[in-house]
Amino acid sequence: ANFAEAMAEGRGKAQADTLRKARRDIAAKKLSEPHHGASYTSVSAGTLRKGDVVLVDAPCSGLGVLRRRPESRWRIERGDLAGMAELQRTLLVEGARMLREGGTLVYSVCTLSDEETLDIDSWIAREHADLDAIRLVDAPWRDHGRGSLLLPTDAGTDGMYLLALTKSSATPAGTLG
Repeated sequence: ANFAEAMAEGRGKAQADTLRKARRDIAAKKLSEPHHGASYTSVSAGTLRKGDVVLVDAPCSGLGVLRRRPESRWRIERGDLAGMAELQRTLLVEGARMLREGGTLVYSVCTLSDEETLDIDSWIAREHADLDAIRLVDAPWRDHGRGSLLLPTDAGTDGMYLLALTKSSATPAGTLG
């Protein structure tokens, strides 16, 4: 059974950490509702256990949501992307560290910038040879590096990027950076 089936059948266990405690508490409340049937624990950094699926829904520039929030274009400058990419790499290092062998690491951002999509993909391919890309989605998503890109014009939604990776061996992750 896959992760979603296990969660639906009440056999799955989810853990969460976020930069903001309020968001962690909201997630814990929503996933603990009876119709989800899953066990959910809200934890703080440093207490997460290794998992079969790790989602890194990373903070990003948000350039994929301009259709809904056009004013966002005035809040981001070109130099901001480097800082976002650095944070995303840090989160991916931690996500990979928390992943069991054979598990899946999913990186998602609501942006279309190369710095936060293709450059992150190239970096993780170079620095983390034990993670192999897998395809999770089909049309209207487009291939973009080893990941997938959803354009607002293709689906009438926000633009976003998704990269799914499986941990292929017990090769030590080492230090990424």
